[in-house]
Amino acid sequence: MSHLRQSTTSNQKVLRKKRFDGVLWQEQAVKVSPISSEIRNMQQQVQNLFSLVRRFKLHHAGSIVCVMLGWCWLTQAGAQLSQPAAQPAASALRVAVQGNIFSRLEKSMPTGVLVEATDAILTGMGKSPSYINMPVGEALKDLKAGTVAVVAGVVQTPALKDSAYFSDPILNEFNIAVTLKSKSFELTGIADLQGKKVGARIGYHYPMLENNSNIELLRFATDGEMLRALLFGSIDLAIIAGISDIYTFRSEGIMKKLEVLKTALGKVPLVVAFSKIHFSQQDVAAFNQGLAGLKASQNWESILEKNGLADLVKDWPLLAQ
Repeated sequence: MSHLRQSTTSNQKVLRKKRFDGVLWQEQAVKVSPISSEIRNMQQQVQNLFSLVRRFKLHHAGSIVCVMLGWCWLTQAGAQLSQPAAQPAASALRVAVQGNIFSRLEKSMPTGVLVEATDAILTGMGKSPSYINMPVGEALKDLKAGTVAVVAGVVQTPALKDSAYFSDPILNEFNIAVTLKSKSFELTGIADLQGKKVGARIGYHYPMLENNSNIELLRFATDGEMLRALLFGSIDLAIIAGISDIYTFRSEGIMKKLEVLKTALGKVPLVVAFSKIHFSQQDVAAFNQGLAGLKASQNWESILEKNGLADLVKDWPLLAQ
């Protein structure tokens, strides 16, 4: 039996060739440092096996191959154990936004009070939200299916209770009344609306007014049609949204001609909807806790100021029945 051995320094390749009764084989190993004492013990056991091979001159080449495979596995395991464990990446949550003043994307960035608040809270919870523009009807279908995890800014309805959890209200959109400055009056109760022609939108519900036969409720397809009727005297007042509509009408210069009556006729809470596939009730409780903290901080005021809504997001007194 002849031996040819070539040694190198630490952390370099060691190549040894050995001949056992005509069977030439090659052992190749990489010394890994540092490795655990467990691996060192296992490597020593393999070295002992090599000693047995040399002592008894095993003729079965397959046995030698198995020993070499074991050696390679041990050196690879040692290298893996010497590396720090990789941290799993947080999976992104798809968040649907509706493309309105409360929730939209601008240059791929979440913009608007509802979605900016949602982003701040989810990020604070360790989530990784990603955003997509989507009509609310389609978004809610995808929420039920689980392909969307969050919808930022919806109205809570009984039809959604089986497929979604809901946050506390981020905003309350109050229904307020406006009239011409020349026709302003004090609105404190339902009785003040008797004999008035009230403009309202088709498809919206106004529980305080719909069942009152003393109030004439006239429906319009668009805000534009309703405002034209108000300006031309066809109606006495119009019901609009206290945040989104005033923001829009103010930017168009229309509010200069109108008087906002000081009492609201109802409110619509705007909430965040969570897929039950992606969120637990404990997650929603953590979100609500984060929401309360955000609203108590200067960051909330900054978000409102940035979006031009600081003077519009407020609690209005409600009309007495």
